[in-house]
Amino acid sequence: MHIHRTLVTATGTAAAVTAMLGAALTSPSAGATTRSDAASEASDPGARAPSQRVIARGLDNPRQVSVTASGRLLVAQAGHGRWDGGNCRVAGGGGLDGFCRGLTGRATTMGALGRRRARVLDRLPSTREASNSLTFGINGVDRTPQGRLFATISSKAWEQVSSGSVRRFNGKLVRGTKAGRIRVVARPTAFGRRHGLLGAQEVSEPTDLVALRRKVLFLDESAGVVLRYRQGRLGVWYRPAQLGDPANRQMPQSMSLGADGHVYVVVGELGGMEARVDELTTTGRLVARHVGLPRVQSATATADGRVWIAVEQDGIVRQARAGSGVPQWSVPDPGSLTARGNVLYATAYSTHTRRPFFPGEVPGQLRRLVPGS
Repeated sequence: MHIHRTLVTATGTAAAVTAMLGAALTSPSAGATTRSDAASEASDPGARAPSQRVIARGLDNPRQVSVTASGRLLVAQAGHGRWDGGNCRVAGGGGLDGFCRGLTGRATTMGALGRRRARVLDRLPSTREASNSLTFGINGVDRTPQGRLFATISSKAWEQVSSGSVRRFNGKLVRGTKAGRIRVVARPTAFGRRHGLLGAQEVSEPTDLVALRRKVLFLDESAGVVLRYRQGRLGVWYRPAQLGDPANRQMPQSMSLGADGHVYVVVGELGGMEARVDELTTTGRLVARHVGLPRVQSATATADGRVWIAVEQDGIVRQARAGSGVPQWSVPDPGSLTARGNVLYATAYSTHTRRPFFPGEVPGQLRRLVPGS
């Protein structure tokens, strides 16, 4: 397999890229340089093998994991709606086709080894499909270097409700209070409809976010863009280019802040099996495109500049570049991926509830992955 990396300078952008596995890059435009990351790496007999360790168990549908400026971890947990049937609303003719709602979402902070845990947000809206453990709630969480806590809430976090105070958080960017509650600071659905990013009946689905000193970035899956929240106003920060076959629409699917200070946006084909990772500075300048990748759930970079991906269908986390000796780990049902220095953190069993929904099911986990040397 050949994985290519397209470097983009400030004087130009990369031209259209053929993102087929093993395919060569098309000729870049002026100002762009191209190189292959397919060169194999020789194994060092004396090198320390990669290792992994589970540092948190029993997470309740873990979503984004992020690293704060102080080095602590933040984990968004979408919750499980509600286990008993008291708050379940059945749709249609009965059976299990309905939603169970509850205030079970939360955000948790912990140290680099999973210790000194504390809830920073609690009793967040959460909806679970009655027929299985698919849950909607808090999607993303991060803290600015100044300490301000922000989160994104799914548009389906409080399903099947026509009104009420809880529903007002659906599809919004919110800010945490000292009491552990949330308040709405931005309404991306209204912004998207006003600026032609969403149809009249479409709603925003805000997911991963990156909280910087002067702005907060968050991905809107419905609109297909990364939005910027700054000084009380929203704007479009990044709109991924459509490369290759126009019939295969490419949409941003996840985002993280790497330990190298760059922002990594996973762009995948709708219904396709291929993806790329767009690497940007925090000012929004495209630095590189990592293309020719399989379906990627999330991506980030360690402080040494190595780019890592969580591959959904394989259940692995590995380095984006191909070659022998490249570290990788088996991570079942991988979700979010982030880095602290040269250590990676990945959620495993990321769609599993705190209490197993099915017999023998493993609750959500957070794993610490050390590449070795």
